[in-house]
Amino acid sequence: MAVHREKINLYKTIKKIFPKILIKDLNENERICPDCHGLGVKINTRVFGTGDSLESHPYRTEALALCPHCFNGVQKICKYCGQPYKGHCDCEGQLAEDLKIQEQKWKLYLKQKKLTKGM
Repeated sequence: MAVHREKINLYKTIKKIFPKILIKDLNENERICPDCHGLGVKINTRVFGTGDSLESHPYRTEALALCPHCFNGVQKICKYCGQPYKGHCDCEGQLAEDLKIQEQKWKLYLKQKKLTKGM
């Protein structure tokens, strides 16, 4: 059994810690994360118990954790499919652009290789 349970007034605590307004300068193809509303954090709830089942002494711990859907409250949006992505979108439009860039790099490499052989 837990020794004691504390309740933290999230509204008052956040009011002390965070400024009244957060400013986000967004680039093209970026938006405020709809999951964390631009804060970049979410409440992470961990439920656990002692023994084999959660019913036998259920406990819970809640904490603020980084939002898994964005980076600092901002999501990047693919210019081809319009969907949010992390790192790199794998839609057909993005893959076609990646292929085009790779072909350009390859042609440039071959051109440079040809020039160095001629010397």
